[in-house]
Amino acid sequence: MRRFLEDLDKDKIIFDSHFYRRCKKRPIDEGMVRSFLLKIDKLERIEEGNNGRFKLWFRMSGKYSLVLVVEIFI
Repeated sequence: MRRFLEDLDKDKIIFDSHFYRRCKKRPIDEGMVRSFLLKIDKLERIEEGNNGRFKLWFRMSGKYSLVLVVEIFI
């Protein structure tokens, strides 16, 4: 997963309607998520799910983490 993120073309990141609904309830936006996906050094933990889904934990500060659920289509 780390190698995949290192080689990720940021123009191929697509957000679904669920993401935008959640953004209205949380202090995050598309730019923030794109930037964290490119900061591999901030990636703390990866949990593999089903059907190409992964849960990624990024360290935002000493107190907060950003948890992203991503789905990868190859």
